[in-house]
Amino acid sequence: MSTLAELARTYYDTVDTVPADVPPLFASDAVYKRPGYPAFEGAEALVAFYTGERVIASGKHGITHLIPDEASRTVFVEGVFTGRLKDGTEVRAPFADVLEFDDAGLIRYLMRHRHSTPFEMCEIKLHVKLPIFVARQWIRHRMAN
Repeated sequence: MSTLAELARTYYDTVDTVPADVPPLFASDAVYKRPGYPAFEGAEALVAFYTGERVIASGKHGITHLIPDEASRTVFVEGVFTGRLKDGTEVRAPFADVLEFDDAGLIRYLMRHRHSTPFEMCEIKLHVKLPIFVARQWIRHRMAN
């Protein structure tokens, strides 16, 4: 079985080369949410989108970050799409996607963000034991809350 990272790369390679072949990569009850469209639910809606409604004529998804999480079967992807729309307009747009896979390796859920990214909203909390003189300097020089 392929790794989550390989499955995600297969999705983007297929979208970039033969978009009509994308729907079989999705589970039959998949949901695809993207800006400017209502949510696409189920195989029929995905076929209609990739074979007709999609405004992109050609292009390439350049992936800059790909972070798989095996526990939740989710992949976080960030990158830049460069290509041409059906009206001939050249486009270069950042993207950030969250792909959730089922046990068979099919995409169950895909959410695309246009101008925001899930990587900007991360928060980390640490419990650190230090000598008091180090802790005072750390608090004194911290940059954020």
